[in-house]
Amino acid sequence: MLNFQRNNLDHSTSPYLQQHKDNPIYWQEWNEETLEYAKKNHKIIFVSIGYAACHWCHVMAKDSFSNLEIANFLNQYFVSIKVDKEQRPDIDSYCMSFIQQISGQGGWPLNVFFSSDIKPIFALTYLPSTSQPGLPSFLNLIHQLKEMSNDKEQMKKLSIDYKIPPARFQSIKEQDLFNSFKESFISYTSSFSESMQFPPHNTLLLLLHYYELKKDKEILTIIKSILDIMAKRGLHDHLQGGFYRYCVDSNWTIPHFEKMLYDQALLLWILTITKV
Repeated sequence: MLNFQRNNLDHSTSPYLQQHKDNPIYWQEWNEETLEYAKKNHKIIFVSIGYAACHWCHVMAKDSFSNLEIANFLNQYFVSIKVDKEQRPDIDSYCMSFIQQISGQGGWPLNVFFSSDIKPIFALTYLPSTSQPGLPSFLNLIHQLKEMSNDKEQMKKLSIDYKIPPARFQSIKEQDLFNSFKESFISYTSSFSESMQFPPHNTLLLLLHYYELKKDKEILTIIKSILDIMAKRGLHDHLQGGFYRYCVDSNWTIPHFEKMLYDQALLLWILTITKV
């Protein structure tokens, strides 16, 4: 039988979870015994998902998860579960689908609050321990959730019987699709987004496929322009080589200093096909 009045990650086989074994939060792993304990004691479940190479996961661990005031509050009123997304991709996929549905975006650390009967209530990514411009504090958030949990009716309204919807494919004319890509590129001049810039691997591969079929030189110009921007601006590590995972601004100037192997492989593939 687990002792829920301690951090139990020292028993984990995950190297990522082992990194959190000394947090003052009473972290548990996702298992039936932990979920049953939360249900029996009518406690909100706090699930935090991350992985070892995630920069903001480490920032939140140092800032919020090592904060004694936050830890004491979570330990008293919540059941806290840490999940390695590489070890439990099923939980990660479910929670990512949920946060994307309610907010339109996602990322890691992926933090989701569940009711005691395991229905999602709220989800967020990184939050600082104290309020910052444009960001509320994690401490205030958990206080608000605890207050709401005292109202049974409000908790019922907040709890979502969420199931991941099946993929639905909507037919669209080929030319309409690529006209949409062109308009997006013209509107933002540098990519397909107005905020953080991730390399649009799949979009570029689709555009390359379309170019091979139609030989539309305008499409090739768009592809090369995007690749040129990524190569000349902040996404590219001009000192050590390779590409960062994304840029934190819309102009591709300020990189998020984290590199992923799959980004290097996909961009190498795209650059090779494009011959730039």
